[in-house]
Amino acid sequence: MIMVVPKRVLGIVILIAFVSFTAFSQANTPRYKIGLAFGISGRGDRSFNDSAYDGLVEVARTFNGYFANPADPRHGNELEIKYLTPPNSTIESFSSILRQLAREQYQLIFAIGTEYSTTLPQIAREFPNSQFVLIDATIPNLRPDSNITVVNFKEHEGSFLVGMIAGMKNNGGKVGFIGGMNSELIQKFEYGFRAGVIYSNPELKKAGQVLVEYIGNTVDAFNNPNRAYQIARNMYQQGATIIFHAAGASGLGVFRAARERKQWAIGVDSDQGMVLENDRNPELRELAPWILTSMLKRVNRPVFALSRDFIRSGKIQERYQNYGFNFDAIGFAINDRNREILGKDVNQRVIDIRAQIGSGQFQVPSTRREFDDWIKTLN
Repeated sequence: MIMVVPKRVLGIVILIAFVSFTAFSQANTPRYKIGLAFGISGRGDRSFNDSAYDGLVEVARTFNGYFANPADPRHGNELEIKYLTPPNSTIESFSSILRQLAREQYQLIFAIGTEYSTTLPQIAREFPNSQFVLIDATIPNLRPDSNITVVNFKEHEGSFLVGMIAGMKNNGGKVGFIGGMNSELIQKFEYGFRAGVIYSNPELKKAGQVLVEYIGNTVDAFNNPNRAYQIARNMYQQGATIIFHAAGASGLGVFRAARERKQWAIGVDSDQGMVLENDRNPELRELAPWILTSMLKRVNRPVFALSRDFIRSGKIQERYQNYGFNFDAIGFAINDRNREILGKDVNQRVIDIRAQIGSGQFQVPSTRREFDDWIKTLN
């Protein structure tokens, strides 16, 4: 038997369904959308990009957000977060994922790494309704009303601290530095580190005592652990007893060589010793004991702080921001695993210098010219 529903009743049913659907849609429409474009090595580098991801997770927890990416945590419906990784190292791939996030109406978009500095200004002009944050690169002459904010770090200061540690824990051997892409940014790590080594151990001022090599001249250098392994192995064979890397995901190759040669390595960005100690991959867990400490560059701090500011006020005030010991964005890793290995004397001496640098009493070189001038002050 076919039941005939009166038009009036049918109309009420349709109205209820429409109101219910509308209410459901509104309840599930986020108030804010934040996107992030990773650097070339993407999430899972146990370093720079993973630190940025940690900032996103903190944003989601604090502001009731969820990830549009499958299998990522969900803490609420008020904020949508999405991250993308460039498929390759071409300018087109960096541009395409930024445009994708902007077209999907993400209001705040982070671009992680120097590889975005070339393409971001054009994309920001194309999408004036999105606010962009470029981390770890430079765009000169931004206007106060620009929709780009540039964030940099005082990497040379943190590198000086781990350089001091390397100079004090080298056991009479040489010290090595392996950089990723040979650029002004990574040279800040190098010269800060070299200064710290020599400051804590003047014997290493002699020629050939601090070994330096870069993996390459393009952003691919941050994702080449095999090449980093070869460089590190050669340095250890030349007498290095400890190597500091500033090479992103390539640093895993340095740790492999350290384990093989039973020598120390120093990580970067994240506390890589603890990160690898807790990794699901047993082969990576075996690398952790050979990581003496890490130069901490907490990319999560500006990711969280700027997201918070944007959510609260709808804008970011300053176009140029520089993170150092403020916000605890730069430092060195002390944890339960390495505290005794470093020793109280080493820890205290480094902490004392950190305080002097933070107060402005002690200046750390960040370029070749500054390093050369700084060396003369030691004579």
